[in-house]
Amino acid sequence: MAISEARKRANAKYDAKHFKTLGLRVKIEVAETITHHAQQHGETVNAFLFRAAREQMQRDNEAAPNQADE
Repeated sequence: MAISEARKRANAKYDAKHFKTLGLRVKIEVAETITHHAQQHGETVNAFLFRAAREQMQRDNEAAPNQADE
């Protein structure tokens, strides 16, 4: 079933209010490696990068609990 134009507008409005896109520039080979890794683990690239960032922030906070998050 096709998505209606009204639904597309509603989705775009919601996304604009609740999401922000972050850019990541990597060499083609690195992008292919990341994509392959994510696929092998049943994740999208976005989900993998989000998980990796979240886990690293948690490790950083555990290692230096007195430093404020940036």
